[in-house]
Amino acid sequence: MTCQGEHGIPLPKVTKWTKDNKAVTVGADYQFKPGKTSDQEILAIKNFGINHLGVYECVVANKLGSSSCAINVRGKYQQWREGYM
Repeated sequence: MTCQGEHGIPLPKVTKWTKDNKAVTVGADYQFKPGKTSDQEILAIKNFGINHLGVYECVVANKLGSSSCAINVRGKYQQWREGYM
């Protein structure tokens, strides 16, 4: 997912990511990568699975204030069965 703080002076930067209102941190599941511009940040999810479904929110801020945007990542679990294709 890409988050961008594109409007404002000074240019807003990504300050926080959350999933279901809990802070997302770098680890086995998540990685933060720089975007194409200095005001972008990418949240990469490694080995995406059902445990990654939920509401993700990105917060951007500068010294004058902040803004956020959320996305609900939804899906269904389909159990794999031998011989199923």
